[in-house]
Amino acid sequence: MRNKVEQLRKERGLNQDDFAKMLRVSRQTISSIETGKYNPSLELAFAISDFFGKRIEEIFIYERGAEMKKSNLITGILYVLFGVVCLIVALLIETKLEGILWGFAGAGIFPGIMMICKYFYWSSPKNKEQYEERLENDRIEQHDELKTKIRDRAGRYAYGIGLVVICFSILVFSILGASEVIDNARMIILYLSGYLMFQIITGIIIFNKLMKKY
Repeated sequence: MRNKVEQLRKERGLNQDDFAKMLRVSRQTISSIETGKYNPSLELAFAISDFFGKRIEEIFIYERGAEMKKSNLITGILYVLFGVVCLIVALLIETKLEGILWGFAGAGIFPGIMMICKYFYWSSPKNKEQYEERLENDRIEQHDELKTKIRDRAGRYAYGIGLVVICFSILVFSILGASEVIDNARMIILYLSGYLMFQIITGIIIFNKLMKKY
């Protein structure tokens, strides 16, 4: 979705920091909106429109219609090429990995052919209207504010519950190990502790990566 936020902001002689403070958001949020990386919530969109004294549709331009991306075709071709290479290697070279190569061949060729067929089907002019309707339904599903908030909250709850379950499991196996109820409890505890640290560190890294992206 295109917008005129940057243009209107500069017309007012404001930098991103000052504009962000006036809207009580971060400068990063303003930058992401202006570059089109982030679509503001309805509340923020109203705040921006009120600030500039314009209607929302005058600032945010929703563009309907889209063509099937060529990246889908390229991805399909790469899948097929990868599958064909694995197939040739499996046929010509005797190796213990032959079964894996056959699996990779099937996993590459068939999905790749489906992607290529899908690209040409939806790129056909007679299917354009149907394709636009499908994209519109996908946009509604992906960007619906209520569902987005629910998905975000569900993800946070699942992440938190996962950490609690791991911590509880470490405690349980520690007790079972100390009671000599099970063998190799130490290895299980070390694995769960390592996984716990991995999950926490991964969460921090992903958060920082997303912050830099937007």
